[in-house]
Amino acid sequence: MKLSRLITLLAVLAAVTLSQGAALADYSFELLVPETELESEIGIIAAFDNVMHNTGSSDDVYTVTMVKNSPEDWVATMCSGTTCYPPFITEIEVELAAGEEKDLIIDITPQSPGVGSVSITIVSQNDGSINVFTVFTVNTPGMGGPNFEFVAEDHGAISAIGNLQAFHATLTNNSGASDTYTIALTKNMDASWVGTICEGETCYPPFITEINVTLADGEQTNIDIDITAQSIGEGTIVVDVVSGNNPDMTDSLNFTAITPGLDVLLVAGDNGGGFDAWYRTSLEAIGNTVGTWDRQEMGQLEVFEIAEFETVVWETGNINGGLDINDFSALAYFINHGGDLFLSGQNLAYSYCDPTSPFFSSSSVGWFQNILHTDYDFADESAMAAFGAEGDIVTGDLAFMLSGGDGAGNNTSLDALTTYGDGIGSMYYDSGNLAVTRGLYGDGKTFFCGFGFEGIDSAENRNALMSQVMAWFNDELTPAGDMVAPLLASKPYASPNPFNPQTSIMFEVGGTKNVNADVVIFNLKGQAVRNIFQGSVSPGPQNLIWDGRNNDGRNLATGVYFARVRLNEEAETVKMTLVK
Repeated sequence: MKLSRLITLLAVLAAVTLSQGAALADYSFELLVPETELESEIGIIAAFDNVMHNTGSSDDVYTVTMVKNSPEDWVATMCSGTTCYPPFITEIEVELAAGEEKDLIIDITPQSPGVGSVSITIVSQNDGSINVFTVFTVNTPGMGGPNFEFVAEDHGAISAIGNLQAFHATLTNNSGASDTYTIALTKNMDASWVGTICEGETCYPPFITEINVTLADGEQTNIDIDITAQSIGEGTIVVDVVSGNNPDMTDSLNFTAITPGLDVLLVAGDNGGGFDAWYRTSLEAIGNTVGTWDRQEMGQLEVFEIAEFETVVWETGNINGGLDINDFSALAYFINHGGDLFLSGQNLAYSYCDPTSPFFSSSSVGWFQNILHTDYDFADESAMAAFGAEGDIVTGDLAFMLSGGDGAGNNTSLDALTTYGDGIGSMYYDSGNLAVTRGLYGDGKTFFCGFGFEGIDSAENRNALMSQVMAWFNDELTPAGDMVAPLLASKPYASPNPFNPQTSIMFEVGGTKNVNADVVIFNLKGQAVRNIFQGSVSPGPQNLIWDGRNNDGRNLATGVYFARVRLNEEAETVKMTLVK
């Protein structure tokens, strides 16, 4: 790293240490909540007995804010320890020594039939990332539980322009009496897009955005939402349902269509954490069009859906896990066939590569090693900043703090990484441990962060990193000293082709220095069946023989195969036909 940049980074670290001594303290917290919903007679207090627990090693002060969402005549109060506050006090401060517990009681007294709730937000005054939100609900007799069910099979789809995308939902009245429901549509889409609603066998024109549906007790009806994209982009229809008998009973579902043709598919895999907003803002700031797929709400992405895009940015925030075996399979196919993946999140490498993790499996660690060319080392709790590896074409000039500023402030559990196979160490923590790896798999590229991109300290730094990664994905970066000629001076070819029993795979290495090379044979499923060569090659013509056998020495069946010739980071694929 350049000396001036190192001095600047160390100065920033020193300033943070001096000005934020609390950053070295251990602030952690939990709210023990036995129950969140009670039934109570009118005039009888429903008491929610909770416990605030300072689980850290430092004393702390917490701001507790109460918001009422109940009929006006209902009464809600808070008690902390032995102190109870009048109803008009909706914000209090609670001091807790390290390890101390204190009761936090929420009392709700219904004064009329219905349903009411109170939300509680608890924020540490020393560490704003500690933010606990809980809702407590009280039903009067006969009002308990939802009085209808509004559910859908799917909430999202990748849909071509001009294609009518139908989302199927059902509305069921289980209130014990006949009820009339108001169903309202809010369209968040380009004006050229068409969104309509169908109830039962009746379909309404696009200008109808609110209908009423009467259902007898136990009766069910279909609610279909149709979205037709007329231009490249994404569109969402929000459907709100309100009970006529009890307006406090509401439900809402979102339905989203995303078209191919967008620059980036952004997958929000943080279980509703909302961290995707930092990624989208950065991607759009550097000129990309983006569609967001909420993994929790919209469900599994299929191989054919991901394959509609050239670039996928996938974030998992600070949750453990965030991917499953189907995601691994779909992404492997996507990358192998030319797709580029930017993957970022805390605990990701730990979740799938550490044998002590409940998410660990031989398949998951194999995916990280073979697709991302990375592995997990340990949890780095001391890192505060990251800087690019000296000379790295993607990140060599970058350095930034991992918390503070206008970032998400959630980088608290960082993965220290190691490279695997052909992986490249692209960024390091200030602790000296590896923070980012990048690599090639098949015809695609991968960029993996062991930290949360959203936690980077400024929009300027987030945009700089995202811009460099996208430029690398788009082949807009060239390593220094490699400007004269490409490493593959001629496009690889096979002769004879078709062949039996063997063929020659020929290519020419450019430049003036030896380079790392590997040649691998894949079948139509994208599975590597034979490793022909791996090692260093000198400039000039190359000729490698493949005898139609796999790595076990067995003859392969008649069919189409692909030879991937890779020199450093440059790769080309040759299509071959084996005949018997």
